[in-house]
Amino acid sequence: MLFGILIFSFLISGCASRRVAFFHDYSHGSFQVSYPKNWFVLGNDKGKEFLAISSSPLEKYAHGGFPPRGTMEITIFHFGESDIPRNNDLSYFEPYTLDNEILYFAKTVYSQDHFVIVFQIWDSKLDKEKVEFLEKILKSFRPAAK
Repeated sequence: MLFGILIFSFLISGCASRRVAFFHDYSHGSFQVSYPKNWFVLGNDKGKEFLAISSSPLEKYAHGGFPPRGTMEITIFHFGESDIPRNNDLSYFEPYTLDNEILYFAKTVYSQDHFVIVFQIWDSKLDKEKVEFLEKILKSFRPAAK
């Protein structure tokens, strides 16, 4: 009975702490986005409206700059009206290869408010759960009201 109570209290405390500490709100003068608290900021320049975050710390990246397998990255930056890209959003994750081996998958989203959001999953196979997770973060993105 005591063992059951300990397991139950462990599960409840674990779930409660994950709910409270799961997302960090990054508020910039021109946009806001929520991402997991255990992610790492790789680059941040509020003056240039730029944010790069990763599920892996920079110290774990290889000497060539490649992150460990399974890493998820998001880069958000603002572009000027004259720099509007000709392409529309990629509605899917496109594979990127080196020597016929898939290094990562990437998806680029262009917002009407002149933001580019690039999602990357560094793995040789596309993980559906990671795609859904990144889509959840995308839904949290909000440009600032003008």
